[in-house]
Amino acid sequence: MEARFTAKQVWDARAARALLHIVQKPSARRVGLTMLCAAALCWGLSYAPGMGWAGMVLALALATVGVLELLFLERVWAKPIYWGRRTRGAELAVAFGEDAVEARNEYGSTRYAYGAFRRFARCQGRYLLFYRAQQALIFTPESIAGGDAAAFCAFIREKTGLTLENAR
Repeated sequence: MEARFTAKQVWDARAARALLHIVQKPSARRVGLTMLCAAALCWGLSYAPGMGWAGMVLALALATVGVLELLFLERVWAKPIYWGRRTRGAELAVAFGEDAVEARNEYGSTRYAYGAFRRFARCQGRYLLFYRAQQALIFTPESIAGGDAAAFCAFIREKTGLTLENAR
């Protein structure tokens, strides 16, 4: 297979966090922000007659959980994903040909038709090309050989019909 573009997937903790960030519904960020808004509401309600300390205690509890959610939960959830898939091999060479994508590692190779891809996203400095709901080829824009990132995105859009989604 003659490759038009090549890339290298390196499975690391950052790739696991990017995968988790894209597939989790709702995101840890949204849940954390919702908890902080609920904490602010409870704090405001604590000044209502009859609420007293109960509203303040509830507000502090919600704020604490919301901050922990924002700062740490996504990283904690990503660790089992990272370690669970680490045994499959850390590096994968991906070749984008005219008809299909071929992914190779030390154990073998897999070929994906362009019609098999469901989603194309960029998150945390990584491109994610999903071939199943929670499984993707993950690589950095810097690892792409054969052209720049804009040409690669245009190539993927042409072959799959998918547009690049930008996630935070």
